[in-house]
Amino acid sequence: MGELVPIFGMMTGIVMMTVLGITIVKVLNGPVGKALAKRMGYGGEGEEPSPETEALLERLESVEHRLVETEERLEFTERLLSDPARRGDGT
Repeated sequence: MGELVPIFGMMTGIVMMTVLGITIVKVLNGPVGKALAKRMGYGGEGEEPSPETEALLERLESVEHRLVETEERLEFTERLLSDPARRGDGT
């Protein structure tokens, strides 16, 4: 009988943690969780971005374009430097 108490205690803990986990998941997937996500800024489906966000997105696009151009120039320079005939070494 003394060995059954710890086993039942562990089983009770497992069952309680499972029930608690399922409850938390259901609450967070329900309207309460969606309201919390929206309040924290994660649930903005269908919302128009703010002017500041639009400006940042445009700036990011510009930086990405400049980065692509820089990478292309770097690759071209690497090709030129790796070809001795183009450098004028003539070896």
